[in-house]
Amino acid sequence: MHNTYIHTNIHTYIHTYIHTYIHTYIHTYVHTYIHTYIHTYIHTYIHTYNNKQNKWKCPKIITGL
Repeated sequence: MHNTYIHTNIHTYIHTYIHTYIHTYIHTYVHTYIHTYIHTYIHTYIHTYNNKQNKWKCPKIITGL
């Protein structure tokens, strides 16, 4: 009985640890991916818009990103 309790405890601990690790990893990966995607999209959009409308100059802050 005592062995089963320890085994269950270790199993639960490992399961929780792996779950947390995978969750954190996926969250970070997805966050980075979405951030990069949005950033690229906005950057491309601004440059495309800037090429069509030469009057509107791209601010240095945006082009520097």
